[in-house]
Amino acid sequence: RQAADPETPMTAADDSAQAKDKPPVQVAGSLYDCTFSVKPPGRGWFSNDDLRFFGAAAAFYRLALAYPLSFFLFNLKWNIIWLEWYEVPACTLFYLLIPVASYVIILGQELWKKLRGIAPVNADLTSPFFDLPESMFARINARATTETIHRVGSFLQFGTDMFALRHTYLDIACTKEYWISLLDAVGARRPRQLALWTNGEVINVGDGVGAGISDLVCKITDSYIGIGDKVFKRGEDFAPPVAKAGDVAPLTEVLRKDPRYKGKRAIMTELIAPVSKSRLRLSTGDFSNVHSLDIITVRDSTGTVKVLSCLLWTNCKTWTTHSCGDGYVIDANTETIVGRPSFYSFAFAKPRDPSLPSLVGMKVPGVQDALRKACAAHGASQLPWLTSVGWDAMITDEGVVFFEGNVGCMRTPRYMFILGNQSVSAWIDVFGIAPRTDGKCLQPARAHKSVAAKKAA
Repeated sequence: RQAADPETPMTAADDSAQAKDKPPVQVAGSLYDCTFSVKPPGRGWFSNDDLRFFGAAAAFYRLALAYPLSFFLFNLKWNIIWLEWYEVPACTLFYLLIPVASYVIILGQELWKKLRGIAPVNADLTSPFFDLPESMFARINARATTETIHRVGSFLQFGTDMFALRHTYLDIACTKEYWISLLDAVGARRPRQLALWTNGEVINVGDGVGAGISDLVCKITDSYIGIGDKVFKRGEDFAPPVAKAGDVAPLTEVLRKDPRYKGKRAIMTELIAPVSKSRLRLSTGDFSNVHSLDIITVRDSTGTVKVLSCLLWTNCKTWTTHSCGDGYVIDANTETIVGRPSFYSFAFAKPRDPSLPSLVGMKVPGVQDALRKACAAHGASQLPWLTSVGWDAMITDEGVVFFEGNVGCMRTPRYMFILGNQSVSAWIDVFGIAPRTDGKCLQPARAHKSVAAKKAA
């Protein structure tokens, strides 16, 4: 689509003609429905009534009984990746005690803080997506839930594939450049890359940093949750008047001083502006229109890619949605905001500021096109173990722009266990358990073929 007049409001009609001949967006059945239909426990998500940990623990033991050898091998590999070498033997030998032991350890940590008068801190991740409850027991349950669902969810997604499991800790194959290649393969919009940090220096790419009028965003290619992200201001950090057009020396100097960039590779792209408020208001109050569409796509055991969820993060304090103050669930079928993702983290389970209007009921034109592009990009991947992907995108005056993808190892489990054993069963029935390195899929007898088996056939 050509750039539109920024003063012309965007409406659902803008995309109706283009969407008419396109197939409907495929969603992940009952798991998708959970994102806006599931009811919170008595006093709400992340309250003392939120007992998702026990559902996750039950799933742990269910899988241990159903797939004893594979689940043991998975836990051995998980421990090798995530634990210190001296912890691996005991934690693997007594792996059946892990859910209980995790809960007891977290309980001890929180009690110790309480007795010492130490204020609780949200781990080392200063992001609303990892916000924890203030109540001690709700906090214990939330921390124990996170520990368990990521372990069990990784088995459901990746089985015993060691290469896949290593991506729960560090992006090896699935770097930011890999996601760029998938987005380019399906013609999705993305920010223009102007430079690359490699071997301790910045080099121009394509038109180079002298091109355009935008600031630069620098991202480490194998990083996640915004760790190491930097913004360079044009005219202040690089380009005239501080440096000649295209001169990368100032950028190299800054990155060489940052230990997070030592031995790393990073891409520098244009900083993209969100859609103007006059066309589409995606924030409330005095907040800027900075936002992101958080899209999760999942590939079932027949190889079909579907949408698991589409969330909107908004009311951001800075240029990144890691500073967002509100979130919403968007219905993929109607492009309508239908509620808040209060199950996602404590930050979104808290009562909203009553002085700010809600966006529930508003239509977000262009979402379906974004979902189709996300599914197509996921489908373009040749990695058979890539069961789920979390895509980050933003609506601009020219349409939806994708920033990157992420292996869905940390996002998807939040949905897998939302209904406890029921949602776990729904996942196994539709998706099975990811192919092992031998290409076989661990599934109930009536389940579908794995992606690898399908290709072999």
